[in-house]
Amino acid sequence: MAATESGVACDAPGVSPSAPRLLMTVTNIRHAGGNITFTLYGDDPAKFLAHHGSIDIMRVPVTANSVQGCFALSGPGTYAVAIYDDANNNHRFDKTFLGLPAEDYGFSNNPRNLLAPPGFHAVAFTVTAAGAHITMSLHPF
Repeated sequence: MAATESGVACDAPGVSPSAPRLLMTVTNIRHAGGNITFTLYGDDPAKFLAHHGSIDIMRVPVTANSVQGCFALSGPGTYAVAIYDDANNNHRFDKTFLGLPAEDYGFSNNPRNLLAPPGFHAVAFTVTAAGAHITMSLHPF
């Protein structure tokens, strides 16, 4: 299994050991327990936040106020990541009866005006052949 310089395991079946890796750090976790869910999207804006539109999903147990995850990518390109703190570990992004987020969440590029989900271009970033490291912060609604 490949590992990043930080020691985070980063491997995927069928992905070359020399393929780029995306190392992600999540900060501002307000409690221990549950999982941070990372959802990776490719370069198609129509698939961003769409049901079955993601490339990959990963869940990392919360053991501190920050966690790291890593995706082994098929190649360089444009990507976007959405995260949420699955505090109750039900593998769903919970919402209130009004449809508002009930769990902390965030996106790549850390967009600030989150009265509505951001568009793909606000959260998209480029991964080179050397890989990338991004930091995302969780925010309550």
